[in-house]
Amino acid sequence: MSHTQGPTSYSAIKLFMEGRKIAAAEKSQQERAKVGTLRAGNSGALVGEHVIGKCHRLSLARFIGLEEPKEDGTYCIFESGEANEDVWKSKVTKSWPGTVTGDSAFPLTWEIDGVKITGRPDLVFLGDGDKPEFLVELKVIESVQSAASLYYERKPKTDNLLQAAHYSLKFGMPALLVYTFSGKGDIPFWCIKKYNIPKGVKMSPFKMEFALFWQDGALGYVDQDGKSVITIITAQSIENYYKLILDMQREKDLYLRASSMDVHGGKQPWDSCSYCSLNEICNSYEAHGNYSLWLDEVRREWNN
Repeated sequence: MSHTQGPTSYSAIKLFMEGRKIAAAEKSQQERAKVGTLRAGNSGALVGEHVIGKCHRLSLARFIGLEEPKEDGTYCIFESGEANEDVWKSKVTKSWPGTVTGDSAFPLTWEIDGVKITGRPDLVFLGDGDKPEFLVELKVIESVQSAASLYYERKPKTDNLLQAAHYSLKFGMPALLVYTFSGKGDIPFWCIKKYNIPKGVKMSPFKMEFALFWQDGALGYVDQDGKSVITIITAQSIENYYKLILDMQREKDLYLRASSMDVHGGKQPWDSCSYCSLNEICNSYEAHGNYSLWLDEVRREWNN
């Protein structure tokens, strides 16, 4: 007997996109409930007059309830991160003798000047008696260029390091910052030239981790050669970052732009402002006294 089966009238892609839209609306509703709350996911440090890490102006905008619209590429990055967390948890729960928790099951909350700072570490490993032993902050590397930069620089990315340091500091436990790259591809020419990489070498999947520690109030990490590196970041500088955001709102002052300084006191090889959707607005309205005009323009740019 011959078999006949017609095509389905459903579309998996349509269902996915509709589901993404629903999830985005739910997330937006959750974000509106957090207006007036600062986030550990937007971690930075104020070292002298230098703002290092997440741009304080972006953190301010999020604090007062402004939300940057997301493009498909941004959603893909978030979804890739969520999938990575699921994969990691499914594997480490098989090898760790205790419980592995994290995210909403292990929330962080602390206050500064009466304002809450909240966050959720990706993974927390519990030992005997469910005592927290260490936490892990997971990051996915999406592009070959970013992967090559990380792999050959052999240093953690500033924003990522500060977020993991924030959790480590406030939970009072060791932290690991872990990167995963699952792609393959040609190494960018600038990377080949800078690191004297032989021709024909390509990027392959890899994982890389950095163990964080604190020494006399200063943040440190163990590099890929097993050496301890002490940064210019201190516990107080992280708290000062959040105080700055509150001062900016109270005094209606945008403060200086985020610094290009890295956690070692050197200069990062790129200018983060150049990749920001608010760069032109900051160019026009960042002078002292233009706080309100800046906010108005951000609202228009982000359609808030």
